[in-house]
Amino acid sequence: MIYGEGGLHALEIKNSSQVRPGDLREIKSFGEDFPESRRWLLYRGKERFLRDGILCVPCEEFLLQLKPDEFPV
Repeated sequence: MIYGEGGLHALEIKNSSQVRPGDLREIKSFGEDFPESRRWLLYRGKERFLRDGILCVPCEEFLLQLKPDEFPV
């Protein structure tokens, strides 16, 4: 979990090249407790997509966007 000026962000990382429905269970539960949060699932795949309000992003893409004092969009 990351909290700051940019809001509340929850990150979950999976060592998988595909996102399965069960992979989203924990982060969906977090979203029920903190609906204002922006939820991210990082995985080893190649596509960025939104599923059940969770932004699924390839780890490589996420890491390449990291900059000091900024959260990737």
